[in-house]
Amino acid sequence: MSPVYYPEATIPFPSELPVADLEVIDYELIKKGNKDEINRMWKAFTGVSFFYLKNTGVDPQPLIDLAETTFPEKLEEKMRFPQGDTRYTFGYKGGFYDGAEIMNVGHDAVESFLKNQGGRVSLESSDRTLPSVQDFMNAGREVSLVLLDIIEKKLELPQGTLVDLHNGKNGSGARITMTPPLKAEASEEEIHSAEHYDFGTFAILFDNVGGLQFQAPGDSTWQWMKPIAGYASINSGDYLKALTGGAITSLAHRVLPPPGQQSALTRFSPVYFCRPNWGVKPKAVMGISMA
Repeated sequence: MSPVYYPEATIPFPSELPVADLEVIDYELIKKGNKDEINRMWKAFTGVSFFYLKNTGVDPQPLIDLAETTFPEKLEEKMRFPQGDTRYTFGYKGGFYDGAEIMNVGHDAVESFLKNQGGRVSLESSDRTLPSVQDFMNAGREVSLVLLDIIEKKLELPQGTLVDLHNGKNGSGARITMTPPLKAEASEEEIHSAEHYDFGTFAILFDNVGGLQFQAPGDSTWQWMKPIAGYASINSGDYLKALTGGAITSLAHRVLPPPGQQSALTRFSPVYFCRPNWGVKPKAVMGISMA
C-alpha cells in the first residue's frame, strides 16, 4: 500500500492561486481546555465555518488502503453492495463523469462485520482493512464529540445537549473518494462539480491535493482551500446550522480538479462525517432561536 502523501514538496500547490487565509486550530490544546485556542476555534466556527485542525490523532491511511484494495475489483463485484441498497451504512458508488469512485463505511456496518452478525455487509476485499477503518472512525467520532462539547459550552446549553444528539445510532461514518487524473480531453462540464452544502453536522476531511473551493459568507467569489500535510479541514454542515439556530453557518463549496501540475495526480479524499442520531430533526435545540 502507498502511504498517504501530500505532494507539496515535489509538486506544489500553484503559488499564483488565491488561497483562503484560515485558522489553524490545535486539537490537543482545545481538548485540554485552552481558552485562547477554544476562542479562536469558536471565532472560526461562527465566521467562515471552514478551518484547519491539527494534532487530531486521526490517521486517514486505512481509507487509502480500503480504496486501493476495493476499487480495482470488477464492477459487478463492487455493485454487490451499492450505496443506499443495504440495511447498513455501507456502499459503493461509481460512474461519475470524472471517473471518481466512492465507498461509504458506517459504524454500524463495521461493527456488524467484526461481530460476524447479520451476514456479509461488505466486499471480501475490504475485510482486511475494515478493523483499521473502524480505528479511523472511532478517532473521528472522538474529535467530533469534543468539538460538540465545546460548542455546547459556547452556546451556554445544558451539558450533553448536542453531544447526546450524536452519541447514539446514526449515519456518522467514513467515506473515501478516489479520483484519477483529469483526462486531457475533459469538457468544461466535467471540470466543474456542482456547488453544494453538506447536510450533516460537520466533516473532517484529509484531501491530499488541491481542488476544494468555498464561498465565504457574503462573498460570491470562490476561494481555494490548500491541503496541509497532517491537518484536517473542518467544514460545518446544514444540521449544525439548524441545531445552533444559525450561530454556525454552512457554506457552499465545490471540488475542482487539482490545480496546476497536481492535476496529474490521483486525488484521495478520506473524510469522517459527523451526523446526528437517527430521527433527530433539523431544528434549533433548547434555548436557541432559528436565525
